[in-house]
Amino acid sequence: MARRIRVFVRWMLILSLLWIALNWPRDGGSLKWFLQWAGFPWTFAFWDFGKLEWFDFSALAADAAIGVVVVIAVAGLCAWSHRENGCSPRRQGE
Repeated sequence: MARRIRVFVRWMLILSLLWIALNWPRDGGSLKWFLQWAGFPWTFAFWDFGKLEWFDFSALAADAAIGVVVVIAVAGLCAWSHRENGCSPRRQGE
């Protein structure tokens, strides 16, 4: 059981960092243009020449809430699907 908790925490950290990188308001990496074209994530802040023009707290709160739910759900599924005995056939008989 402790192993699944460690796997859950690892996946949660990885997915949280990915979510933060993709939601970074100024630059979300190479996929940012596609995600914005698809309507996700919601734009909650807009800069114009380095100056913050507007900020929408409700869009940020909704995006963060969806992020928390998705990260916990996916990390939970990854931890649940992870074998308790590991992948080694030698350890399965223990």
